[in-house]
Amino acid sequence: MKTKSTIIILLATISGNLAGVCDHPIEGSRLKQSVIPNTLTLAEGVGRARRVCLEEVRSPIRNIVLAANGKLLIEGTVLEATWKDVGGFIEGTVIVGEIDHPTTPLTLWFRNEFMIARRGEEIISVIPELISVLDRHTGMPTLNPSCQTGTEVAVITLPAPAYWESEKGLSIFGPTYIGLENDLYMALKKKQDSWT
Repeated sequence: MKTKSTIIILLATISGNLAGVCDHPIEGSRLKQSVIPNTLTLAEGVGRARRVCLEEVRSPIRNIVLAANGKLLIEGTVLEATWKDVGGFIEGTVIVGEIDHPTTPLTLWFRNEFMIARRGEEIISVIPELISVLDRHTGMPTLNPSCQTGTEVAVITLPAPAYWESEKGLSIFGPTYIGLENDLYMALKKKQDSWT
């Protein structure tokens, strides 16, 4: 009789490593209490948008942004990327210059995750929004240590779920987590809402 581990390995091998592995199984009733509703549906929609564009041999960036109700901050080239280990966190900056346009570069600051996006001195996205760097041609996420000078990327931001915008959510993972005021996030959100 095959063990569960053997079956999982066989599934991964047969699928060409396209099968995922669940290493923290949880009962459905507990999952519903611990996962933000529609997160998996959103992820599936973003993945589909990317896949369809690649099948049609076109850039997936705009469709990913549309599928996630996000915002494209810049498409450009990594001009500079630095990082260091700070108390067990990987902290650093990535500077992205727009392709063929002499605009002010976008500066991203990260502590393991991208947390602040600035154009000049102006903060244009901050946690709990999700700031993501994608390969400009494939739409695959680019992890911060993999951002190398000369890499062509697209930087997008996705809106924070309402749970993270609550007082409790902001107290856990809002701007105060990185030494800023939570009022900054609400002011930024209000400004962004006025653009739409």
